[in-house]
Amino acid sequence: TESIAPYGQKSQLVLADGTKVFLNSGTVLRYDNRFGKQNRKIEMTGEAYFEVAKNKRIPFIINTADIEIKVLGTKFNVMAYPDEPQIETTVTEGTVNVKELKNGSSVVITANQKASYIKKNHLLTQQNVNSFIYSSWKENILYFDNENFENVIKKLERWYNVNIELTGKDSVDDRFTLTIKNESLREVLDLIGLTTPLYYKIKDNQVTITYKNNKPKK
Repeated sequence: TESIAPYGQKSQLVLADGTKVFLNSGTVLRYDNRFGKQNRKIEMTGEAYFEVAKNKRIPFIINTADIEIKVLGTKFNVMAYPDEPQIETTVTEGTVNVKELKNGSSVVITANQKASYIKKNHLLTQQNVNSFIYSSWKENILYFDNENFENVIKKLERWYNVNIELTGKDSVDDRFTLTIKNESLREVLDLIGLTTPLYYKIKDNQVTITYKNNKPKK
């Protein structure tokens, strides 16, 4: 069975065991017809927030390409997009066991803690965080906390279902802290443009952002 939230959309569902799941844009969950009876195993790519129904007899297990997450009953967010350099698991309530599959190391995290798996060097770390920042998307709020422009572009592409091309500079060093609620993409780019010199063009789902003083010719 597959549950999918296409790019530009979010969805939610209740699994057979009573677990509530919120799916962010571009997310796929896979599970078999024994789910909730003989197992509670899920494979996922993308990002999802889980409110796991308690069942001490059958653990709830999520597998991504690089990590396994195991819980009994808790609330947490998993960000595991293939194009991101790391996988993040952030806990709102309860306890979560995160195991990286390459070397078998694991960490246990609790409320307001985040486990990050760095794909490049197979490193698993944990830190204290404000968990709301990592799950605010399910409330239709996109929050950037001192993020670089590359991350901003990736999230905007998924959020608005667009392709964004950056020209004029290979990378942008600026970092951004902002909150998006009901703003259109054009409003968001205008907002970013208040502090960062950029020009943009939107045609259908293609967006071109020209950075610095390389203003495109009309």
